[in-house]
Amino acid sequence: MMTNFIKSEKGDLVTNGHLSEQDSKRVVACVNACAGLTNEQLESGKSLDRLRAIQEIGRQDAIRQRDELLAVLPPNDKGNGPERSEGPR
Repeated sequence: MMTNFIKSEKGDLVTNGHLSEQDSKRVVACVNACAGLTNEQLESGKSLDRLRAIQEIGRQDAIRQRDELLAVLPPNDKGNGPERSEGPR
């Protein structure tokens, strides 16, 4: 039996009612596990662990680049260099 998924007006994922409770929980777990990944990444055939690792490398590279740029900025009005943060997670 084929199950169709659609988004409600609120953006919730709903089905045509042919899923068992166990399968519904499995769908929710899959959606949650894929949060933050693009469709292209998911369709690439790479494992979720590898995709997460690629994302983390990109995040670390962006933080490194940011810190390098901040290091060359002139001191702020307190005589200190710019404040650094770990960035978003």
